[in-house]
Amino acid sequence: MSRTKIERRYRKMQADAKAFGAELLTEESIFIDDDHLDCVWYGGHIGGLRYKGYEVSIEVHGDVEIVGFMNGHDFLYKNKQNTGAMNMAASDALRTTFKSDAELWDALNADEEAENKVAFENNSWIEAFVKDPKGHWHGSSVVDDADDVLDACGGISGWIDWLNENYIKEDKA
Repeated sequence: MSRTKIERRYRKMQADAKAFGAELLTEESIFIDDDHLDCVWYGGHIGGLRYKGYEVSIEVHGDVEIVGFMNGHDFLYKNKQNTGAMNMAASDALRTTFKSDAELWDALNADEEAENKVAFENNSWIEAFVKDPKGHWHGSSVVDDADDVLDACGGISGWIDWLNENYIKEDKA
């Protein structure tokens, strides 16, 4: 299992955070490997940053249910615990059937007549929470453009811009 992409992107996250004067709260070890970056494999806190007294917490939430037909058998995976598919408390059906994001997405995008076809009944998503300098947590924002946890955590300049526009500027007004 390769971690080359993760290692490269993590070094960029570190450099970007330093350039903006932010503290990176994301740990490289949170990412499984380069083949498992879809948020379905993750649950809870995955990263964040601290900037000008504000803290962004990036988290994966959701009740995942995937149904279909795989390898000649009905397939069902449910995880309503917000733990992610790689958590040992979760059913092993997803992690033993699909060895990568690519395999999962091939089955999700397969034609209706395909031998191996699954569909999300429910899915997980990535959210960002903000704690202000006084220690108060603000409501979450869904990260619409990201299912890839590395992308969600790696957009340091985007998170800084978002904080400046939605929180820091408002507090100065």
